[in-house]
This record gives sequence, C-alpha cells and structure tokens, in this order.
Amino acid sequence: MWRSDLPAPRPSPGLQAGLGGVASACGSTDRSDSSGTGAAFPGLPALYLERAAQIGRDPKKRLGYSERDPLRRTQILCLRERFVRRGKHSVYIDGCGCVSSTTRRYGYVPKGQYVDGLISWNRRVRMSLIAAGMDGRLAEPLLFDGTCDTGVFDAWLKTQLYPRLNAHHIVIMDNAAFHTSLETAQLIETTGATLLFLSPYSPDFNPIEHDIAVLKKHREHQETASLDEIIKAYRYLWT
Repeated sequence: MWRSDLPAPRPSPGLQAGLGGVASACGSTDRSDSSGTGAAFPGLPALYLERAAQIGRDPKKRLGYSERDPLRRTQILCLRERFVRRGKHSVYIDGCGCVSSTTRRYGYVPKGQYVDGLISWNRRVRMSLIAAGMDGRLAEPLLFDGTCDTGVFDAWLKTQLYPRLNAHHIVIMDNAAFHTSLETAQLIETTGATLLFLSPYSPDFNPIEHDIAVLKKHREHQETASLDEIIKAYRYLWT
C-alpha cells in the first residue's frame, strides 16, 4: 500500500555486495580475468556473480503502454520534482468504476477437482469512486451510483477537497475528459494550489492507482462486505 512517509525499500546487504561486485566487474575492469573468474571476487565466475546479484529482485513482468511519450513523461517528472523542491505537497486525484458486487475468482479444492461458485444473472448496479491521496493516506472518498462526469467531479471537488487545499499543494491527476474542464481548473486555482496533469498513459505516476487496485482485490476476498465498508476499513488501517 502506498505510504509516502515510509522509506523506499532497499536491497539486502548481500544483494548490495553482489551488485557492487558486478558493477565493478562491468566497469573499469573486465568481467572476468584470464582464468575465467570474477575480477571483484577472485575464484568465482563472473556469470555466477551476476546471477547471484539478481536474487531478491521482483521476477514479475511490468507492462506499460506503447502509446506513451517518453520525453513527455520525463518532462512531467522533472516538473513535479521541481514543485516538491519548492515545498509543495502532492495531492493525487483519481477514480474508478466497478459493479456493486463481485465474485471471488479463486478457491481451494482437492487436486483434480473444479471450484464451483454462484453469480447473479441480474444486471448489477454500476458504481464509481473518487478519492484523493494526501499525506500518504486515502482522503475524501466519494462512492456513488452511476458514472462520473464533470458535474459530479466538480461537486465533489467543491464540497470535499476544496476546503483542504491551499497554496502549498500541487494537485496531480490524469487527463480524463471530466478532469480538464475550465471550471475545474479555476476551482483548483482559486485555492492557491497548482494544477499538474500527468502525461497520457502514465498511471504508474499516480500512487493512488495502487490504493484503488488494493481495494478491488479486497472485494474479491470479502464478497459479503459492501464496497463502502471495505473503503472505511482500508482508510482505518492508515489513520
């Protein structure tokens, strides 16, 4: 779960040593000496050191979007860091849509058997969630039936988030259609806060995306709990 007040994870001392050895072997010295051993750790093959240095890394593949503009992403990151150095506090905004109920997709059963489950054939109500990420916490969540539009978003902004914004904040969100209206920009700017839109196809720049993904995962394991109850429990954990 996203916590801006927690330090970034660091590799273990053993992994750091391995990485350092590989770096030195790949830098000013050869990867292996005449006997086929690593330059940093005589007696060990360089390939062995490289494979050992990889222990502890996340093996999962991380997919991105081919439509991304690398130059634009770099510019946005530099601009965001510039505001942070000036003392601005980041406020991330995002939302999601989901159905009112869900079904667990996995279960345990003796090997060779299938897991049976029941779902409703009736059409389920579509719900939407809007929330902000402030000070490492999920702030001002709004859960409502239907889909989000500019009117709903501006109403939430005006009644819930607006009183908490000031000149020390930078509001960061994606370029969804209902985020980009002139009224929305004016509403944020009247608080003294700075508005920054993320580059297209860059959800990885918005930490609240992770919170929303966690909420959706919790729903799959708590079929009887309402989405509102799950959100309240999630916020309680980080209060």
